[in-house]
Amino acid sequence: MRIFFACLLLCVCSVASAQESNLALTSGLLQNSEPYIAIDPQNPHNLVAAWMSVTLGTGNIITIKTRASFDGGATWSQPKALPHMGQRWQSADVSMAWKRNGALYLAYIDYLDNTSTDGGVFVTRSDNGGLDWSTPVKAIDAAANSDVSVDRPWIVVDNSTASTFGNLYITTKPAPWNALPNHPYFTRSIDDGKTWTPDVTLDPAPYSASLIPAPMPTPAVASDGTLYILYPSYDISQGNHAGFTLCKSIDGGASFMHEFGFTPSPEANAKDSAKQGYRLVADPTNGQRLFFCWGDGRNGDADIYGSMYDGAWSTPTRINDDAKGNGVEQDMMWPSFAPNGTLAVVWRDRRNGTGSGYASGSQTYYATSSDGGKTWSKNTGLSDVIAPYDTILNYPGNDFMSAAISNDSLYAVWADTRAGKLQIYFGKAALGEKNWVSVMPLSSDDLQLAATTTQSTLAVSFKLDAASHFTLEVLDENGKRWRSIEGIASINKQEMTIPVEDLSRGCYLVRLEIESGAAIRKIVLP
Repeated sequence: MRIFFACLLLCVCSVASAQESNLALTSGLLQNSEPYIAIDPQNPHNLVAAWMSVTLGTGNIITIKTRASFDGGATWSQPKALPHMGQRWQSADVSMAWKRNGALYLAYIDYLDNTSTDGGVFVTRSDNGGLDWSTPVKAIDAAANSDVSVDRPWIVVDNSTASTFGNLYITTKPAPWNALPNHPYFTRSIDDGKTWTPDVTLDPAPYSASLIPAPMPTPAVASDGTLYILYPSYDISQGNHAGFTLCKSIDGGASFMHEFGFTPSPEANAKDSAKQGYRLVADPTNGQRLFFCWGDGRNGDADIYGSMYDGAWSTPTRINDDAKGNGVEQDMMWPSFAPNGTLAVVWRDRRNGTGSGYASGSQTYYATSSDGGKTWSKNTGLSDVIAPYDTILNYPGNDFMSAAISNDSLYAVWADTRAGKLQIYFGKAALGEKNWVSVMPLSSDDLQLAATTTQSTLAVSFKLDAASHFTLEVLDENGKRWRSIEGIASINKQEMTIPVEDLSRGCYLVRLEIESGAAIRKIVLP
């Protein structure tokens, strides 16, 4: 559950124009935070972002909103609000999981207030790339146990070729106002999210988390279908063993094996108000390899650390490359694997801010690894401004950013205060040898694109300075791709006619992408 603060007015965001710099996915005077981004495993151009948004005129009601992109983040659909399941209920803590057959699942909390057990964790599904959502189904009932186990749900899906393919799993932690003992919780669905098992605790003795307030579990599904869940544990019966316990299930979440997992150093307590979210991810190219990323204070300030698991945990590796113990704090980390095994971590970084500690200006940074987290690339900035510190950052409700990675591109969403209020921003970075190409200005002399329409046809012509592979797309005003043509074009003028009689009247975009750039033309079907 989140405590959030609102101001007076929210301006609805129009479809973002394509550009290289960060894109604002929200705008206005109300707060937006804790975004999540997901990428379609079958179409890396299809991205969906979701976040928490204070809704205008509702008495500071928090709603989950989503936007979809079908061109790698160049343009986005209009924001869509997910429904509340009760009068004056609040929503929070969104996460998503994309099944490799095209279905996208989204989990979020919807509840009445912090003194009630009205509400729970709900799951909805999109079958058209994030443009529309099904009626939400209750996966966990807030009244099901005394812990009110509905805080910070993480949803994952089994995309393996095992018999467990398609299983959906959700982990949660107790509401933060609940007194000890607390436990990590788990539920699953084996029928595409239509029904869910009663949520169960994950921490039997001697792997108990009962003495830890709101112990958050983090799940990951390996490429062989094995489900792993890591959670913080502290068990007096085992010599006060403190660290993380790793759960493992080879039968789709029906049963679990436990082992004491990664144990942080005694000094690993980050300072100030640094956000202590951590995440476990599975290498899609190696069913035995996991990567765990967390915030660590062993050097006297908050750093980003990671450890690889392949039957045993590797020596922790520091990912941020600024000077150790310099007082600069890094937090809010998010690791993600690409289909080819490339690993990336994004985080909030204050190395270019003023002063030291948490209350300093920040940017979003990232680093990549091609060996499962043993070694890391030079740190690179992903945000194009230094966002100033604001006291709103001290409060719950802005604890996570998110990233998704394809074989050649890293996409990230985060909230920062550059506009005076917490707003959601999108950024991307090129990875590998075949990079994504940014959209060039419409007046580019290097890529001449013309488009004219009648009621039944679209005539497109373009001229290239050199032979090139090209992709020609027709997008509607929400960014949905209606036509896509690929080929090899010579340096001569290219002309083609595309039937459009089945398209409704209105505004569309024609986007031409070649190896060195891209251009867009706006058209109107009369």
